[in-house]
Amino acid sequence: MFQYLRTLVQPSTVSKAKPFKHLPFIKGLDEIRLLKLGKSLQLINVPRNSAPSYFAISYAWGDPTPSQGITVNKQDIKIPASLSHALHRARGYSLELEADGAQGRDNYYVWADGLCINQNDDEEKVSQVLKMNLIYRQAAAVLVYLGEDRWTHESERAIDEISSWADHTTTAIKHPIRFLHQHTHDHKTLDGRFFDRPWWNRVWTLQEVASAPPGKIVVLSGAANFDWSELVKAVSTWLDQEIMYGLGGSMAVDLVTYILLGGLAAKTALSSSEHPDMKHNWLGVLAATASFASTDPRDRIYALATICHSLPGFEVSYSKSVPEVYTDFCKALIRRYSDLEFLQLAGVNHDPLANPHQLPSWVPNFEQLDHPILPYRNLLTTKHVFQHIQSSFKIWNASPYPGRLEPSTSTSPNSLRPKGVQAGTIDTVLPPQSWAESDHGWLRTAYNRFGTTYNTPTLSCHILQAYFRTVLGDYYPHDNFKLTSYPYRFQIAGTFWYMVREKLAPILESMNLSASIGELLLGEVAPEGYLSVELGPHHYTLLRTSLEKFRLLYLFTTSNGYIGYGPECKAGDVVCVIFGCSVPLLLRPTEKGYVILGQCFVLGVMDGELFRGQPQDVDQVENAEVFDIV
Repeated sequence: MFQYLRTLVQPSTVSKAKPFKHLPFIKGLDEIRLLKLGKSLQLINVPRNSAPSYFAISYAWGDPTPSQGITVNKQDIKIPASLSHALHRARGYSLELEADGAQGRDNYYVWADGLCINQNDDEEKVSQVLKMNLIYRQAAAVLVYLGEDRWTHESERAIDEISSWADHTTTAIKHPIRFLHQHTHDHKTLDGRFFDRPWWNRVWTLQEVASAPPGKIVVLSGAANFDWSELVKAVSTWLDQEIMYGLGGSMAVDLVTYILLGGLAAKTALSSSEHPDMKHNWLGVLAATASFASTDPRDRIYALATICHSLPGFEVSYSKSVPEVYTDFCKALIRRYSDLEFLQLAGVNHDPLANPHQLPSWVPNFEQLDHPILPYRNLLTTKHVFQHIQSSFKIWNASPYPGRLEPSTSTSPNSLRPKGVQAGTIDTVLPPQSWAESDHGWLRTAYNRFGTTYNTPTLSCHILQAYFRTVLGDYYPHDNFKLTSYPYRFQIAGTFWYMVREKLAPILESMNLSASIGELLLGEVAPEGYLSVELGPHHYTLLRTSLEKFRLLYLFTTSNGYIGYGPECKAGDVVCVIFGCSVPLLLRPTEKGYVILGQCFVLGVMDGELFRGQPQDVDQVENAEVFDIV
């Protein structure tokens, strides 16, 4: 059987077949192509709504160079090696079903984009890409091909580990320490065998999983296969234990992986156009999939846009350039949601090396998103990440007003003229620091600049409290914060103090400053027993991750007394709150207009403090102005 299978899809060295040509679709008909894995390979055009039962294959292209020659419809065609391997394994899975009596001999149809779409025809690519969510939804099952084994029996061992985690959910809950002691090795080996595969880092993966029929996803790994639901159950147990007790080592099941595991919910979140926070779901998923790979940078948008239909007027077109696609997408967001939340992801400093697409500064480079500030206030655990993305990407609320744009008067067709207010002008800047090696020069600068009191138009508190609230991303944003209401956040602050107190103590003494942990971090005396609660490894992981961001950020102060941090900046740059964007932005004045440097954190501005007491009507806001952004 397997010799026959290898012969079927393996390239032949000698062939008298003609060069392959795709049979064009009939205009006006809703057609797709399917590959029949019979005695020979046949590619047929069929009406989508009356197509025979088929499997849709989800696989990573890897090297897209057509290198494997096969014969289809008695014609020669070259396909990428990864597709050849995926077809090989899909055929094997079909034969297993036949042996089990679950599938008839003639039902070996599969759909794979690399062969069923003419990749040399841009017009066809557009029409088929728009149907891909329907193609995967109508499939008898989606076959997720992870790749071939790199070591002997690799997949079989990994499947055993997955089954172990999936089958021991109750044991893990009742006896977590014993369970972790027995299965930590499983965790580490599974991590390396599955979640470092290219499939997990592919931009089209989310759509393919999200569009799959419920309960109909099968994972193919080497010669082995298993049900997707087993993987979901195993990873859910895995994450629960990591969050509560820590597993150590590198954890590849991160934000993006958990989105994939919740793919059907992701599809619901993205396609619910009536959801009040739909705009934030868009941004959250875009930011979360920023590291995903795509052969074509335009697919970073198209792969998600085809899941839903909530952006009227935005069309998939491979005749458009990358800058046109990214700019049109942002304009579609403005038209659909009348806000400017996507500016959170914009800024010339998000790519420190270059702006390869020559985008306007207000259009994010979706190929290289870098947002080191945003995730650290409410994104406290991996397990809750997807719930967070479903509910809202809106972590702060610096602007309580909707977006307001003025007609462009610039000669540039892609300038943006939003309304907003200036929060301050930068006067002091300190470069990034590695927190582990920090001499706390930022603290010295803050103390020398402000003295013992942080006093701004919106907030007044002790300088130590202001400094550490800034460093921690202000886990407790409101003036009326009480320890008794938020013990978990106090534990975070306490963990931070435990990490830095030895190095910080002599610095505080040299500045004649001293305080208890509660007064230092939270502005009030800590209740007895708060620090007696055992802190878990997840506290330290969270803080180390949060503090690591300072390797990329600059501390700054403004002439009117604010302290904050953001991307590379200089004296004279402006802190601005744009109506319709929930985080402040750093702007740089130029001869042609303002340039967005990126988002920033400014203590006393993040929760709408600038607008307290202001009229609800955006047109009546004092000191509002129009920023011509290029």
